[in-house]
Amino acid sequence: MKTFLDFGIDLKGRSGEEVKKTYVPKAPCKKCGSSLRFKSNYGCVECLRGHSRKYHADHREQQLERMKAWTKENADKNRANSRRWYDNNKAKAAELRNKYRANRWDEHYRLIYRAYSSKRRAALLQRTPAWADFDAIASFYAHCPVGFHVDHEVPLIGKTVCGLHVIENLQYLPALENLKKGNRYE
Repeated sequence: MKTFLDFGIDLKGRSGEEVKKTYVPKAPCKKCGSSLRFKSNYGCVECLRGHSRKYHADHREQQLERMKAWTKENADKNRANSRRWYDNNKAKAAELRNKYRANRWDEHYRLIYRAYSSKRRAALLQRTPAWADFDAIASFYAHCPVGFHVDHEVPLIGKTVCGLHVIENLQYLPALENLKKGNRYE
C-alpha cells in the first residue's frame, strides 16, 4: 500500500485528525493537481479549502452576525470554552495579550499622549511662581503615602479657575478619589 510520502505529499503541520480524514486517490485532482481527498465526501482538500475561503470572504458580515447571536445565546458555554482554551494555552494567551497591548499603543496614541504630557508640563511651568519653595514641593511628592496621589486643591488647568503649583495648593488624596475629581475645583 502506498503512503502519503510515496506521492510526495507533505503532511507537516497537519493534525492527526486531518490525516485520518483524508486519503490519496489513484489520480490527482483535475482542477488543482492535488493528491489528497477527504474520505467523507471524496472532495479534493485544496479545492474545498479554496471554496470555503471564498465563501467566508463573501459572507463575512452574515457569519459575524450569526457568531454574535450564538455567543449571546450561549454565554455560559462560550465562557467555559474560553476558560478551557486559556487553561490549556496559557503561554499562547500571554503572547496574544502582549501582542494586543503592543498594537493598541501604536504611534498615533503615543503622539496624543506626548501632546497631553507636553501640555501638562507647560502648565506646571507656567503655574510655578519664582517664589515657590521647590525643596518643600519635592519633599511633599517624595513622602506621598502608598495608595495616594499628590493632588492640587485648585487644579492647574481648570475650566473656571487655575491654581498655582505651590506647597499650599498640594494635598494627598486617595488614588480613586483623585481620579474621580479630575480637574474640578470643589
